Parts: sequence; structure tokens; C-alpha cells
Amino acid sequence: FCLIFLSANLAAGNFYSWDFDSCELKDILFMISTDTGISISADDTVTGRGSLKFSGSDFNVAFESFLEENRLFVTKTDSRWVVSRFYLTITDDKYSLDVCDLLPVQIMEKLSLNLNEVINYEQLPAIKLSMHFRNVSKQDLLEGIVARFGNYKIDFLDNKISLHKSVISPKVSADESYVKITTDEEKKFCVDVKNCTFFE
Repeated sequence: FCLIFLSANLAAGNFYSWDFDSCELKDILFMISTDTGISISADDTVTGRGSLKFSGSDFNVAFESFLEENRLFVTKTDSRWVVSRFYLTITDDKYSLDVCDLLPVQIMEKLSLNLNEVINYEQLPAIKLSMHFRNVSKQDLLEGIVARFGNYKIDFLDNKISLHKSVISPKVSADESYVKITTDEEKKFCVDVKNCTFFE
């Protein structure tokens, strides 16, 4: 259910009055775009519902507040604004990334698109993640992202990026553990330990 009391550009002086209550985020963005004349679109990461209550002329403040409240980001060009839950910037070969509430597969798809690189991966966890990186190298960025997926590794081979699950060695049963201590003629100790836990 979406309640809209008023959505209009009321005067030539760019005075806006909006009252969106529990509306689809994409519908709110569409109405803002219509009223302001700014080409605003939402990518496929923007889902869910939100509210926007604003009356005034300072559109930029209202829009930034709306984005922050709904965990969204905007990329602006001269021709259009694109709203997303994924925001990547690159400055002097340093990468900054903000992600809010996205599945690992969505994150990797957006990375591949923005980096213009093929990223191969197996089935990824089905849990939404949020993350924040500032001014890191591309390799550190990718390794940091994958570390948040859990039991996954990333390889950089022949200019290809691949993700795969880490191989976990089977645990040795408890009855295979032992500690053996021997001494030689010079009274030097030799310790042989297998599958044991050390405590301070």
C-alpha cells in the first residue's frame, strides 16, 4: 500500500512538496525524476519500500537524506543519475567501495561490470552483506570482499580472476594425537607432537 498525499513541482521557483508513505523505492525515484526534470534511474539492486516527506526548495538536501535513510547511493553524470546499493570509485589506482544489503552474486556481478573484467565463481552464499572500503588496491579490495563470503579463496592467474571454495582438510580423529618427548646423550630434548592443542 502506497500513500501519496502530494507530489508536485508547485511553482516555477522549484518548490517541492512530497509525501510518500511506504512506497516502492523505484516509484519514489520515478516521481522525483518527473517533478525535478532530472533523469534519475534505479538499477537492479534497488528493491524494497521507503518513505519521503519533504516540503521546500532545497532538493539536494532532501534527496541526500532520502538516499542515506534507505541505504542507497547515486552516481551522477551530466545526462543522468543512477541510484544503486553498490557504489565504486577509483582514484589514482585506489579503490573505494560501499555496498548495502546485497547478495555476494550481486556484488560480483557489479564488480565485473565496473572493473570491466571477467570474474569466474562457483555458487556463492545466499546472505545479504554490507561492506565499506576506502583507498585500497584492486587486489586488496577483491580479497577483502571475498573474505566476507566465508570459506572462499580468490586467485589471480593469467590475468583472470577466479573464486572457489577453500578445501578444508579432514580433521584427524582424537585417538591419532600424541606427544613424544625424548632426550639424547647431551640431555637435549626432542619433542614430537601430532594433532594436539596448545595452551598458555
